[in-house]
Amino acid sequence: EMFARNYVGQINEWCESHGIKLTGHMLFEEWVNPLSTEGDLMRCFKYQEIPGVDCISNYGFTKEAYKIISSSAYNWDKRLVMSETFGAMGAEMPASMLYRQTIDLYVKGINLIVPHAVWYDGQRNVVYPPELSYRNARYASDLAGYNEYTARLSAVLQKDAVHIADIAMLYPIDFLESVYSFNGQANNPSDANYMKIGEFLSLEARRDFTYVHPEILDMCMIEDGHLVLPNKINRERFRVFIVPGMKVISLSNLKKIYEFWQAGNPVIFVGTVPTAGIADGENDEIRRILCEMLGKEPEDATGSFDYLGGAGKTYHVAQTSALKSTLDKVSDVWDVRIDGVKRSSVGSVSYIHKLIDGRNVYYIGNSTDKEQTMTLTLRGEFSTLELWRPEDGSRSALETTVKDGVTTLRFTLGSISSAFIVEDAGASD
Repeated sequence: EMFARNYVGQINEWCESHGIKLTGHMLFEEWVNPLSTEGDLMRCFKYQEIPGVDCISNYGFTKEAYKIISSSAYNWDKRLVMSETFGAMGAEMPASMLYRQTIDLYVKGINLIVPHAVWYDGQRNVVYPPELSYRNARYASDLAGYNEYTARLSAVLQKDAVHIADIAMLYPIDFLESVYSFNGQANNPSDANYMKIGEFLSLEARRDFTYVHPEILDMCMIEDGHLVLPNKINRERFRVFIVPGMKVISLSNLKKIYEFWQAGNPVIFVGTVPTAGIADGENDEIRRILCEMLGKEPEDATGSFDYLGGAGKTYHVAQTSALKSTLDKVSDVWDVRIDGVKRSSVGSVSYIHKLIDGRNVYYIGNSTDKEQTMTLTLRGEFSTLELWRPEDGSRSALETTVKDGVTTLRFTLGSISSAFIVEDAGASD
């Protein structure tokens, strides 16, 4: 809190008073435990105007952290999320990487690209290639088209919007703090699987989610059975809560999860179940609540099992790889479901859904080397949907099937390409 408020926060205050929007990234965002560097990766951006992530050196570097940074923006109601990228990726980086990397970033909530600075030596040789400029024949002919492409993405996704996702997952900073050892080696405990879960949800199960910081979870409300993030702009509503692997949890957080569960909602524990609070005085109450939710003592919560005997629905998943089958049991209808994706050795297919000016907007990205013909199932009845292609700015109508509260459509994305699916204003039921 001291680092976030008194360092980042002070710089941000100065910037605000001088009409400047502060952005930047922290160090080693891909580390499971951020205690050694910035302390609390999500909290760092509470006081920064534009949260940011570093994405340099190689394709997919820090990819596990993209959702942490964008979730921080959602938690604290910020509009812009920045990535510094394309730095030190080598003189032979193909021009297609401009698009591949941008797709991966934007489907995870980034909406502002800052190309990495070009460093020169005394003879103006590039120290950390590539040089993305008209002087470099490898990229000169592609930059104008890429700039227009990214401008179109940003023009849509930088608007004030509500991020739509069914799943909330607790950011386990309390647990990470509890196991931190100064100058020790045990700072990335095997129990801490939240990044693995995040990548599985985004890239394998293709179910979008938001990390919820413990401070923010305490502020959330239960409204019409949903867990609601009570922001002025990004007022998210969650239907499923995931508790990642952890040995401790705050009593206030568990009470909020328990309230959500009592309203009849599913809670999924993945990996190690907590057995204690963050203070000794919390332990007895935490154990009592967990026993009720799990139908057994928390120490006995091993292996995968379902407990449907309480007020809500509890699922325990021993291994992250088994999470998809549990998600299929939890709900028949998800906000977005993507079927028919062909596996590829590089890249992925994923999406982000936002409500912008009252219109549902879905950004679908294919960063693989394969053309993908996929079936999308959307919660809601949309009689008119358009396909917007950021490569050339074209728009076309989509054929849809509407039945029993869901809309189904089929379309094709070429390799390393993306598209918006946009609801016609006033067309949704």
